[in-house]
Amino acid sequence: MVRILRKSVCSGRDPIHFATFGSGYFVVHPEISEGGLRARIQGQSYISVAGNSAIYPGIGVTSDGTAAAAFTVAGPTTFASAAYASLNPFRAGPINIVAAGAAPQDDFSGYVAFGGAGVARWGDYSWGVADGKSLWLAAEYIPGGINSVDFFTDFGTYVYNVNRDWYPPQSGASAIRRPAFPSQSNCRAPIPPHW
Repeated sequence: MVRILRKSVCSGRDPIHFATFGSGYFVVHPEISEGGLRARIQGQSYISVAGNSAIYPGIGVTSDGTAAAAFTVAGPTTFASAAYASLNPFRAGPINIVAAGAAPQDDFSGYVAFGGAGVARWGDYSWGVADGKSLWLAAEYIPGGINSVDFFTDFGTYVYNVNRDWYPPQSGASAIRRPAFPSQSNCRAPIPPHW
């Protein structure tokens, strides 16, 4: 059985002097025996996007080890967007934007009057889970059209299903690519925030 762990890492600064972040992941093979638990690292790599950040991933893995990470892509020129990449032990596949962000974040947690410090919180809601041959993934993004005065925020959670046959892991692909836009017929509708 293979498990994938995640970790966010700072990948440097872009030309406009914003820190950018990527996500490291580690493929771990656990073994349980009478002597206890042992684990081997089978591989590790990073998910990164040039000039933007790939933040707060959630990883889904099927029983045969096919894996993908759902996360948010955001940066100085990109509104927070839901994305995913297929994973293998040695590199991430191309970044796929499945729900492009349409507005800047406007959340109560960034306002001093609500106890914030000027920067809104982000990233609690990325996840992935296997369902037979497919993976259900979810990530936060800013869909636009949400009245932040009424809802105290304008983020949404995009939930989508990715079929294993639709995205084979890319054994030779670079993790730094321009976003690819998959067919909308393979994705599910956004879920607005609710309280």
